[in-house]
Amino acid sequence: MAEASGKIYDANFYKNQAKYSYITAQQIAPIMIDLVHPNTMIDVGCGVGAFAKAFQELGVDSYGIDGDYVDRSQLMIDSEKFFAGNLERRINLDTKLDLAISLEVAEHLTPNRAVSFIEDLTKMSDVIL
Repeated sequence: MAEASGKIYDANFYKNQAKYSYITAQQIAPIMIDLVHPNTMIDVGCGVGAFAKAFQELGVDSYGIDGDYVDRSQLMIDSEKFFAGNLERRINLDTKLDLAISLEVAEHLTPNRAVSFIEDLTKMSDVIL
């Protein structure tokens, strides 16, 4: 079990969250693909990678980033596509991707991180969901 932002994210949390996130992602991914035509994407605050998996299944090279507390055995994407990091700190990717997604994570960050988090997302991609 791990603690992040005052909440406990254990195996049961991710099991339940992943199920519903994946159902949602299966609805959103085709729409975003039609609009953006991404070849690459990253989900910042991906949990176990439900959105990345939905995009990957539609042919998009997909990545995820979240805290080191994420249980790798629950990942829905290949572990090589998952990056562990403290989202309170700056995120520096070596490349720019076609699409960056960040859903339901920024509200868990401290207010001091707000501006730099948005800067990080806009450095990752010109298109942000």
